[in-house]
Amino acid sequence: MDERPNWWLLMGLTVLFILAAVTQCGGARNDPDKSDGIVRGGGPAPSATSVVRRDEFPPAAPTSTEPSGATPKAGDPGTLVASPDDVVIPRRFATKVDSNGSLKGYAGQRATGTDLLVKSVPADEGFWVVDPDDPDSEPVWVQLLPPPPESPYDVDQGDTVSFTGTFVTDGPGFPDEVGVTDSEGKAMLLRQGAHVDVDMQALDLDPLIPG
Repeated sequence: MDERPNWWLLMGLTVLFILAAVTQCGGARNDPDKSDGIVRGGGPAPSATSVVRRDEFPPAAPTSTEPSGATPKAGDPGTLVASPDDVVIPRRFATKVDSNGSLKGYAGQRATGTDLLVKSVPADEGFWVVDPDDPDSEPVWVQLLPPPPESPYDVDQGDTVSFTGTFVTDGPGFPDEVGVTDSEGKAMLLRQGAHVDVDMQALDLDPLIPG
């Protein structure tokens, strides 16, 4: 028997193998769901890194630590201003109030209060005033002069007052002298270290009308 290899048979098998391989590769290229790393219907194929377009995160709006609005002046409603133009109320415009809330930097200056809200009246001749637009802000003490007999004014919580007076520094015994207790703001009065003295004749009272 002739045991020489059948070269024609070998060549035929080789051609069939090559054709099968080419057909398989061509089908993979034409598959719409398996081309070039793109998963159809599922977005880009996952990768080790991601690219974020710069316009996806617009820059934050600039912020400012400056008080909003024009700086108020003496005579503006809801203000307490020390001469010549140092604002005490509203507090966000106060430049001489230190980090502890001390008002001693205004000592000796003329005080002009306009349409301030009476927050509370702990004493016969004294009361706390505050910005009517920000009643939760820290108030300032107003002391009426001269001392008793009592003033002809009956100042009550919720009234609106206007006045002219003078910033005066307080001694350590001032809260006890005027009758301000712990629950009425004694610690705050000591910390502020100054108040406004107002002559009774320089007080303009607009009582709160119950309604």
